[in-house]
Amino acid sequence: MARILLLSYHFPPFNVIASQRPWAYFQYLPEYGHEVDVATMDWKALPEGNGYAISEGNGLISEQADHGTVYRLRTQFEKGRSIGKREQIKRWRKGKLDAVSLDNVEEAYHRFLTNHLASHRYDLILGIFSPHFHLKHSAEFGDRFDIPYVLDFRDLWSNRIIHRQYKPSLGLRLEDHFIGKHWRKWLGGSSFATITSKPWADLLQGYSTSPVEVVRNGYIEEEMPSKGACSTPLISYVGSMYQDQRWDMILQGIKEALSQQEFQIQFIGSDIPSSGEGLTARLKDPKQRITKYLSKDQFRITEKLPREKALKALSNSSILLFASFPDIPGWYSGKFLEYLGSGTPILVAPDDHSVVGEAIRETGAGRVANSSEEIAAAIRSMLSEPVEVNQERLSEYSRKAQVAHLAQLIQKHITL
Repeated sequence: MARILLLSYHFPPFNVIASQRPWAYFQYLPEYGHEVDVATMDWKALPEGNGYAISEGNGLISEQADHGTVYRLRTQFEKGRSIGKREQIKRWRKGKLDAVSLDNVEEAYHRFLTNHLASHRYDLILGIFSPHFHLKHSAEFGDRFDIPYVLDFRDLWSNRIIHRQYKPSLGLRLEDHFIGKHWRKWLGGSSFATITSKPWADLLQGYSTSPVEVVRNGYIEEEMPSKGACSTPLISYVGSMYQDQRWDMILQGIKEALSQQEFQIQFIGSDIPSSGEGLTARLKDPKQRITKYLSKDQFRITEKLPREKALKALSNSSILLFASFPDIPGWYSGKFLEYLGSGTPILVAPDDHSVVGEAIRETGAGRVANSSEEIAAAIRSMLSEPVEVNQERLSEYSRKAQVAHLAQLIQKHITL
C-alpha cells in the first residue's frame, strides 16, 4: 500500500524503551501491506555492559530485511560543549531545540535525506519525536520532495507541561514558548500526528491544525517470558522511583501488609539516585526512603538489570506494584504496559483518575488502592484470589494491536 521512510534516532540494538516503538512499526507495518525503511544511527554495544554508543565515522551501513531496509548513520558525536543563555535563545529561535551534542547527528540526517530522497521515492515520511529535528526534517523534506508526513510522539517535550502543579520560571516559559512555536509550524503541514494517550493528544491538538490521533505504546508479545512459579509470595516494583509518586503512602501500606502476612518485596532497577530537580525528578535516595518503613531484611533493591532479566522478574512475581503519577494525567509509562503483558496481577497506587486506572478497570488486570489501608487489603486479597482478566481488552494494549491501528489511520488520512 505505501512505502514509508521512518526517521528514528532510537532503534535496536540500542536496548532502551524508546527503541521499541520504531521497532514495532518496522516489524509489523509490513503485515498490513506497507514497506518500511528506517533511518537510524549505527548503534554499538559498549564493552562490559556499559551501554551503547554511535559508531564514529562517515557514511552509512545498509541492512536489508524482508520488507524494508535499515540505514544506519555514522557521525562524530560531540560531547561536553556548553553554551550561554544568549546562544541558547538564538538556537531556539532557529528551531534548533535539541542539545548541542546532537548537532552533528542532525547534520548527518540532513545529508542523508538530501541524497537519499533525490534517488528514492516514498509515499510517506514518519518522523518520531525525540529528537526534535526528526519533526523538523519530516516537515522540511516532505515539503521539498512533495511527500506526505506523519509526526509520531512517544512523549511531550517534557512531562512538566501537563503536570497539574507546573509553575514555570521565566527560563522554562521561554523554552516552552519556542518549542510550542516550532511544533505548531511542523505539525501544521502534517497529514496527522500520533501520541500515546488521550490527555496528551488533547494537549497536542492545541498545537496542531491537523488531526492528532492516539497510538499507544504497548507490550511486545514475543518478548514476554512464560509465567513462572513463586515458592514464596513475591511483590515486585520495576524501574526508577520518582518524587512525584506517593511513596510514603505505598510503603506504609506494604509495612501494614507485612505485619499480617509473609511475602517478599523487591525493587528492581530502582537503586538510581536523582540526577536533577523538578516535578518529575527521581528520589534522591531510594534506599533511605524504603528503610523509613521496612527493615533491610524485608526487601531487596537492585541497580538497573538487563531487559531480559527485568522481564523475567515480571513473570516470576505474584504481584506487580505500579506507583502511579496522579498529577500527570495521560502518563502510562512503558513499564506499566509491560506489566500488562506479563500476565501478573497489578496493584496500582493511587488511582491516577486517568489512563492507568482506566486500563486496570477495563482489562481487569489488577486492583487500584488509594490509601495505606487499601494497599494492605489489596495485597492480602491478590495473594489469595486470582484476578479475572479480560483477555480481549488486554490484547489491545500490545504493540502489534497499536501498529494495526496506525495502519488504519494511514489508510484513513492519506491518499495513496
